[in-house]
Amino acid sequence: MVTLDGSDSEDLDGSIKFYKWTKVGGTGTINSPNSISTSVTGLTNVGSYTFILTVTDNENAESSDLVIVTVSDPVVPKATWNGSQNVSIGQPSVSGTVTISGGPMTFIFGIGSSGPESGIITFIIDGKSYTASVSGGGANERITESFPPGTYNYSLTLSGSGNYSGGVNAQGSP
Repeated sequence: MVTLDGSDSEDLDGSIKFYKWTKVGGTGTINSPNSISTSVTGLTNVGSYTFILTVTDNENAESSDLVIVTVSDPVVPKATWNGSQNVSIGQPSVSGTVTISGGPMTFIFGIGSSGPESGIITFIIDGKSYTASVSGGGANERITESFPPGTYNYSLTLSGSGNYSGGVNAQGSP
C-alpha cells in the first residue's frame, strides 16, 4: 500500500474545493480518489506508476501535478558462511566467518542427543557467547539480538558426554 498526499496543495487567492487523483495506466486501485490524501493498493509489479492530482479552487480554476511511485524488488537478507555450521561428537568445535548482506539477521542454534546424556552447545559471534543445554532430546535457542550487515567471526562448540550433534542457522530479522 502507498499513500498519496496532496496536503501541500494551496490556492493563494482563494481555497481548494476539489481534489481528484487519477492513475496513468498500469495496475493499482486508488481507494479515495476525491480525497486530499488516499491510499493506493495493488502495486504488486516492479516498475514505475504515475498518478495525477488535479485540484480545483473556489473559482473553478484547475491545476495538476504528477506523482511517480517506484516499486522495486524487496531485499532479502542473506548469510554466507565460510566454515561449517554443524558440530558433532566427531567434530565438536568449528569456527569461521559469516557475512550478512541485505539486512539484519538473528541466529538460531541448537543441540540434540539420542539418549539421556547432558550436554551444552556454545555459539560465539562477534565476541559474545550464547549457550543452550540439553538433558536428553534436544534444545534450541534463538538469539534475540539482531546483527546488521557485515562480516562476523563465529565459533560453535559442543561439550558433554554422549552422542550429540548441533548447528547454527541465520534468519532474516523483521
